[in-house]
Amino acid sequence: MAPKPKLPIDRELESLLPDYDELIRCAQTPVRVNDILLPGVTHEEHTFLGPDKNPLTLSIFRKESLPDSGPHKQPTIYHIHGGGMVMGNRFCSLSGLLEFHAEELGIDSARIVINGLSAGGGLAAGVALLCRDRKGPRLIGQSLFSPMIDDCNNSVSAHEFTGVGIWDRNANMTGWNAYLGDRRGSDNVSVYAAPIRAKDLAGLPPAYIDVGSTETFRDEDVQYAQNMWRDGTQCELHAWPGAYHGFEGLSPGAQLSIMARKARSDWLRRILFC
Repeated sequence: MAPKPKLPIDRELESLLPDYDELIRCAQTPVRVNDILLPGVTHEEHTFLGPDKNPLTLSIFRKESLPDSGPHKQPTIYHIHGGGMVMGNRFCSLSGLLEFHAEELGIDSARIVINGLSAGGGLAAGVALLCRDRKGPRLIGQSLFSPMIDDCNNSVSAHEFTGVGIWDRNANMTGWNAYLGDRRGSDNVSVYAAPIRAKDLAGLPPAYIDVGSTETFRDEDVQYAQNMWRDGTQCELHAWPGAYHGFEGLSPGAQLSIMARKARSDWLRRILFC
């Protein structure tokens, strides 16, 4: 059997690969919120009851100088963190929370972007589908970073990145099995859990999808963007050349990371303020 070809990883990012596992562990280390707050940004927590009467705690970050009431309500980015479906929460009931609490939180309910990374990106895509199907709350955009959306885990890129030591097909299988159990890969999986299964992507808010060209999620994310275009939904797609999963968080100073942040920020400004 011929040896696997060398992964075409960006030269700047490749230097971090020997320390990838350690960097991931460091990234998961709990931090005190006050240690990472930017100057002029406040943090507050609000706890609401979820659909099963379970407490859900939201962290609200906002600029100190911005008014939070009256006609000056602010646009909101509702972020769902990643974690491979094995760390953190599943769905936060966005429809239940924002519909009833947007007023008290000073949120402009006409300018909400759902945002998520990796597993959180998959959940964000599912929430966007759910909001469309339930007729609200209305989202103005969906920002999906390397979203984890295909439980079948059988694409070319999934097989290409098996046993490579990053987030590969084996790790992805573990995450989906933890989330769906023996339903994974069967016909009994909701499109809200695995959005790539959705047959109709019409009527969704404009999307921003970015993914690395050397990661497991590449093909499913590109396919999701193509499906959106097919159904008349706007989508801006970036496949960052030579980038692996989580590159931006692990190497924020790399040129690709800087480019990715700028592209995403430009998209958000257009969506929220134009």
